[in-house]
Amino acid sequence: MILSQGEEAYGNNLTSLKLTIHSGQRVHAAMNQGFTNHPTVVKVFRNDSVLLPCDVQDLGVQTRVKWWGKGILLADSDDPRLVTPERIHLWYNGSLLISNLQPEDTGEYVCQASRPTPWGYVTHVHDIQVMYPPSIRPVPESGELEVNLKEEVDMECLANGVPAPVVSWWTKVP
Repeated sequence: MILSQGEEAYGNNLTSLKLTIHSGQRVHAAMNQGFTNHPTVVKVFRNDSVLLPCDVQDLGVQTRVKWWGKGILLADSDDPRLVTPERIHLWYNGSLLISNLQPEDTGEYVCQASRPTPWGYVTHVHDIQVMYPPSIRPVPESGELEVNLKEEVDMECLANGVPAPVVSWWTKVP
């Protein structure tokens, strides 16, 4: 196990990042530069892990941290009965680790940190984009079309991937 900790100043904000990497595993970390209204975009590859921060200043008051993923409550620091999905881990500092990311994990993840009155709560949104290599599916699936000479033909090639693949066509002359 490798443990790394770094701090960097951005204007008046202090950004910190603490990352644990298990041997043989890639982990991407989104850096928290304070809570903002704009989502932090995190681009990761399929099967990688991502660490999403939800750091709040320690004021000596208990802070409750909740995480939602695509509208579903994933973790709650004050609810030990909540069963978190197997690939998700809530760290003691409020950060959320999501392992083995898949394309269907793409979406918004919201951290809400709350304290009792008079503080209230703050939220931060992370937008995860899981990237994966292009794949194509010809239509029809055989990839072959029979047409009569001078007949108009429509050919289709369905491509998937993130980022979106660029499809090019060319002819093969015998």
